[in-house]
Amino acid sequence: MAPFFKILLVVIITAVDNALLAGILMPSSLDRARKRVIGAVGCLLAIAQILAAASVDRLMHHIEFQVLSSLLLAWMAVRLLTTAPNSGTGRSPHLLIWPICRLFSLTFIGNLDNIIWLGSTLQGNRLWLIAWSFASIPVFVAVSLFLAKQMERQTWILPLGAAMMAWAAASLIVELPVVKSAIESLEDIPATTLQCIVTLVILGMGLLLRAIAGKGKSRAQ
Repeated sequence: MAPFFKILLVVIITAVDNALLAGILMPSSLDRARKRVIGAVGCLLAIAQILAAASVDRLMHHIEFQVLSSLLLAWMAVRLLTTAPNSGTGRSPHLLIWPICRLFSLTFIGNLDNIIWLGSTLQGNRLWLIAWSFASIPVFVAVSLFLAKQMERQTWILPLGAAMMAWAAASLIVELPVVKSAIESLEDIPATTLQCIVTLVILGMGLLLRAIAGKGKSRAQ
């Protein structure tokens, strides 16, 4: 497969994954400003993707960055499961800078594994990366807006986002030097199996905390 087709494939997958997270994390209070926020986040993600794809592979050699990234992703997955979606329309804030920055940060962190994948596929073809990254913005905007509208109707979307982030966290955890060496010493257990187990543990923690929070609310009432 030609390099530019490989980059296009990874960029589209990354754009769709970003859109899934952005649509799920989009506050319902921003209904009136939804298109502006999603459009701004899409542009920021395209720029960040171009800048990060060439350097994130180097950062992954630092154990501190790996640990911090995996913990952030795991926390985001648990947070999604324990936070009930807001059904009210609310009022859009006058300043959209904070919601845009927050949505961009969470979405970018939530797809670090795809950025690493993109960086490994790059092979010096930065021109195609720039072209496809900006060309994927309409895909990101369309999928994000669709999911943001469906959040209140489709209850499966929220667990899907949590599972995506838990899987991303698990993929970084199994690449930690200590964990990787332990996996290599266990010949009967492939890395994918351990990644699935870690994903289930993270999701289980989120579901447990949600059940505890639900019991607390019922007692309070």
